[in-house]
Amino acid sequence: MASRVPLRALEPVGGRRNRQGVAFAGVVVLAALVAGCSSGKSQGSPVPPVSVPVRALVSYVARNSGRVDRLQWTVTGPRLSGTIDSRWFTSADPVDLQGASVTFNGTLQGTHLTLSPDDGSATWSGTFDGSHLVLQWTSSGHRLTTTFLPAGTGDFDTAVQVLSGEVAAASDKAAAAKAAVAAARAAQITQTKQALKAAKRAAALARAEAGRRSAAKAAAHRRQHPHP
Repeated sequence: MASRVPLRALEPVGGRRNRQGVAFAGVVVLAALVAGCSSGKSQGSPVPPVSVPVRALVSYVARNSGRVDRLQWTVTGPRLSGTIDSRWFTSADPVDLQGASVTFNGTLQGTHLTLSPDDGSATWSGTFDGSHLVLQWTSSGHRLTTTFLPAGTGDFDTAVQVLSGEVAAASDKAAAAKAAVAAARAAQITQTKQALKAAKRAAALARAEAGRRSAAKAAAHRRQHPHP
């Protein structure tokens, strides 16, 4: 009866080592194929752009006597850009509400703000004091120091409406002042005319009195020195 020989005994010398080598070679080939596919994919696909965070719109409003200013900006990366809108009236011309709008670019570092207006005027600078922003800037050729407060979207429009009411009140006041001046001038003219009339009347009375006295004197002289 033939005896069974284990299969391991039939392997040639070095067979196990050969199998390990073949397995290692297969792993190397598979890795190369995967690397090639990945490389081809990366070369064919565009690199997605790096997004720069953009913060929400920031708004500040300043209310002062006869004017309202709104400062708004958005921050993109380390820089910011925005607009300052102004409405005002002057005592010399309280009838018309004047306005201006200037765009700017700048930087915000900590609590310090530096703005470069697009109208070519000097650089503006601001400092945060808590929630307040104190800004040194230029408006219509005048250098101003204004304190801004955080504001909502409708606060500027509301402030402009209030300012329009102030314009109407100032206009009425100016018109009343002009009317008072005109009335005083008219009264002065009337008084002057009345004074002139009184002076003329007095002069006429004086001339009449002088004529009467002259005639009386002439009559007395004739009585005292009658003609022969």
